[in-house]
Amino acid sequence: MTLRPLHRINGATLAVLLAGIITFVACAADAPEGDALALEMRPVCEKCEASLTVDGDATICSYECTFCPTCATAMEHVCPNCGGDLVPRPKRQ
Repeated sequence: MTLRPLHRINGATLAVLLAGIITFVACAADAPEGDALALEMRPVCEKCEASLTVDGDATICSYECTFCPTCATAMEHVCPNCGGDLVPRPKRQ
């Protein structure tokens, strides 16, 4: 990853960066002190809008972009939003 001065980042990249920071700060503010932050566990695939359950198979990137296994395989397990790896999302009971 190449770091660039903030004034050289395009608008879309900056919007994603700021959205991630705002989400992290909001989640951290709501978390009880000492508790770990939980994954958002999004309920639908961002590509095909298939329903995803918290105890079912799904893949996520480090920004929690969420995809069903079929779409992840079709995209060769690379997030189309950030270019990061798509990995299996942990399951909740």
